[in-house]
Amino acid sequence: GPRGQSASLPLSRAPSCALAAGSRQAAPRSAVTVVSVLASPASTTSGGPQAVLRPRTEPCPLPTVPEVLQLSDALRDDILPELGVRLEDHEGLPTVVKLVDRDTLLREREEKKRAEEEKRRKKEEAARKRQEQEAAKLAKMKIPPSEMFLAESDKYSKFDENGLPTHDTEGKELSKGQAKKLRKLFEAQEKLHLEYLQLAQNGGAP
Repeated sequence: GPRGQSASLPLSRAPSCALAAGSRQAAPRSAVTVVSVLASPASTTSGGPQAVLRPRTEPCPLPTVPEVLQLSDALRDDILPELGVRLEDHEGLPTVVKLVDRDTLLREREEKKRAEEEKRRKKEEAARKRQEQEAAKLAKMKIPPSEMFLAESDKYSKFDENGLPTHDTEGKELSKGQAKKLRKLFEAQEKLHLEYLQLAQNGGAP
C-alpha cells in the first residue's frame, strides 16, 4: 500500500481493540476487521491522499452503538478533513463525498468547534440562570406573609396584627389605594407560602 504518516483515531474516541497496529494476515471470521487509515503525501505519483485498509487478526468484541458513533464522528471530524475529504449529509439522500482544500476543511472544523463551544456556554448560562431563579423563588416561598413587609422599615413604620403596613415612615396612614395594593401582594404571598408548606410536608422542598 502507499506509505505515509498514520492519521489514526484519537485514543479517547476509539475502542481499545482498535489501537494496535494493523496486520497483513487475513482476519478470521470471528474477528472484527479494524482499519488503519494512512495518508500519503499529496506529492506522490498517485496524485493525493489515499486510504489503506489493514485488517486486524486479533479477536475483537463487537463495538457498541456508542463506539460506532464515536468512530464515525472521528472519521468525519478528525481524519477525513486532514485528507481533504468532506462528507455531506442530506435528508433522504445518500451521503455526498467531496474533495475540498485541506486548509478550508480545517478552518471549517475550527469554526464548528467554536460554534459548539459557544452553544455549550450559552446552554450552561441558561441552566445557571434557571437555577438562580428557582432558588430565588424558593427563598421567597419560605417567607410567611405576616413577615414579608416587616423588613421594609425604610417604607413603613406601623403594621397591623397580620403584618400589613398601615403607616409610612413619616407616620402618615396609608391611602386606601396603597392598602389595597399591599393586600393583593399579601394574598399572593399567602398562596406561595402555602405551596411551600405543602411541598415541605410531602418532602419535596429543601
